[in-house]
Amino acid sequence: MPAPADLPSQRQKIEACLDRAADLPPSQKEIACRRLARFPPEDCVCHGDFHPGNILLTARGPMIIDWSAATRGYALADVARTCVLFESAPVPPGTSLRIRILIKLTRRLVYAAYLKQYLELRPAALDELESWRVLQRMVASAWIAQRQAAMARVAVKTPP
Repeated sequence: MPAPADLPSQRQKIEACLDRAADLPPSQKEIACRRLARFPPEDCVCHGDFHPGNILLTARGPMIIDWSAATRGYALADVARTCVLFESAPVPPGTSLRIRILIKLTRRLVYAAYLKQYLELRPAALDELESWRVLQRMVASAWIAQRQAAMARVAVKTPP
């Protein structure tokens, strides 16, 4: 879907995330920025945080919610971000082994169905998707490091 001009740029958002990542070595940042520069710009609506938790099943059919991370960018980059979320989303602490295994298997099935359906609707080269996935893993690592640092700062400021 063509993106409205007022949506933030996906490329700029990724660049900013990489730039703010204090724990990402400069060599990794450089590799990520070079990868990002190789990919074509596109003007599609990208969700930015698409995963099963952001889908509501309604009487009118599935509805995608939580568009707060939406950007104007390259659709395959958004798909790669979803792939990384499926591959690396943590299971809540304290979850029993049986439920962890069930979650892992279910996640694999849903992920495979998602990717198959997407690639049927909008064919793409798997090597290009993999390149985006590598970049999105770097961005996810940078984002997690930023989040942990922010939470540590809050913990230090919070009185006992």
